[in-house]
Amino acid sequence: MPRPKEKLGWWTWLQGLRTRYSKVPSTADRSVQTGILNEGPRWSLSRVLRRPPQCSSEDEPVSSVDFTSPEYRARVTAAKVMGHLKAKEPSQVHLDQSLYGTAFVLPQLARSAGWPKELTVLVIKSYFLLLINYLAQFAILYMIAKEEMIWDLFSGQMFLCDFGTDSPSCPDGPNCIGPGGTVFTSMRYYSWSQWISRTFARDAMRAVFPEKAAEIGMYVDPGEYGVESKTCRILCCMLFIVSVLDDVVGTFNMGRVLVDIPTQPDLWLDYQPLTEGWASKDHLKAITGKSEIDFVKLKIAGMPLFWKIVNVVIILLPKMVLWKVTAQAGICFLMETQGIENVVVNAVGLSFILQIDELICIELMPWSASQILKKLEVHLLGELRDIDTLDHLSDEELFAKNQEQIDNSWSVNDIYDLIPMKMVAAIAISSLFIWHYYVFHCVRNEAGGTVSHPMALPKNTNLPLLSAFLLEFVGFEHEDTNFWTMPSVPGHAT
Repeated sequence: MPRPKEKLGWWTWLQGLRTRYSKVPSTADRSVQTGILNEGPRWSLSRVLRRPPQCSSEDEPVSSVDFTSPEYRARVTAAKVMGHLKAKEPSQVHLDQSLYGTAFVLPQLARSAGWPKELTVLVIKSYFLLLINYLAQFAILYMIAKEEMIWDLFSGQMFLCDFGTDSPSCPDGPNCIGPGGTVFTSMRYYSWSQWISRTFARDAMRAVFPEKAAEIGMYVDPGEYGVESKTCRILCCMLFIVSVLDDVVGTFNMGRVLVDIPTQPDLWLDYQPLTEGWASKDHLKAITGKSEIDFVKLKIAGMPLFWKIVNVVIILLPKMVLWKVTAQAGICFLMETQGIENVVVNAVGLSFILQIDELICIELMPWSASQILKKLEVHLLGELRDIDTLDHLSDEELFAKNQEQIDNSWSVNDIYDLIPMKMVAAIAISSLFIWHYYVFHCVRNEAGGTVSHPMALPKNTNLPLLSAFLLEFVGFEHEDTNFWTMPSVPGHAT
């Protein structure tokens, strides 16, 4: 009697898939010699070859390992590649190929060479262009903040918050009343420019024909101002943070380098030609195709305490403040964008602000500066002992190491490796800035919806610098009366 089929869950299916592809098909009759099958390390070849047969069916024979097969070489290669990459990944630190990287590296190269004029000129240029970069980025962010905090208010605009997001549940939903005091419907959604124009036309007709105000209100419908898609808005906010996350990672790596390198005036320049025992230097360069610059070694070494302080004050702190302000202003700008198309385009455009330093470095810095950054060796945090061990393993041991990855059950660490940590960080950061937007710009109404807080005009068009970047700590003056408050009854906007 045949056995009843068992219902396989996703975990059982995954284990079965691993078992199905765990064997190396043999392309010849050659098998492993008996001398290799001695007990060895935990992941030795003997453990792999002496395991119980793993067949996809009861009649399938167990294949022997063929050292000449492409499958065998592929698995040995996989062990080598993943072993080297996994060993280097947590230890390698790459500096930004931007103005920040040049301002970090060039002074140390000039110091190591005794401050020659050519390197000194590059150092002065890097600091000057870094200052220009700071002025340009902060100026753009200041103007964005002024648009949101000053000019939008003088145009009568309230904060978008969640106006219209619950329209599918209207008229009984928690957020069905718009800023104009009427109930949202699908046919009455408009952008800010459209809605304020239609509202102005209605109010102008009422002012010209006051005796027909009731009829005008009946036939002239300005609609309501609301967000088209809250999901798209939140998604674009998170993708924006992903696009600028690499900048904060670069800042973190630069800080790791400053902490890791010794506080002493080591040399960052070295020259290591080939061994000249059997041929002249010119002959060696001719047969190897190298030039003098190929023998130059630029490395990250010790740095005096003075230069560490300079890098923290001039590079790291402004870079982190700039990233925070950009991320916060970008999220606020995207949350204030009403249309789907506009929010997608703005999410792409805002990431340009943090790329200004790379643009200036490519276009305005001399070509030699970018080549120096490319020539700089990758800094390693600690020693790569795993690679030294891996280089001494035989192909059979590497094959066994790869086979262990196939045969062993999934562990907690394997499940942890499945989690994209940068994505988790991006979600957490974007959630924090979105929460900041709701706290400082929105309130809960009596129906449970999230709407704009009452709006009052600024006393003038000047926005203090600290208010633009630190609004949560430094405010600015407004008029005593509000020009807009959230209507509580449909048709009675204030």
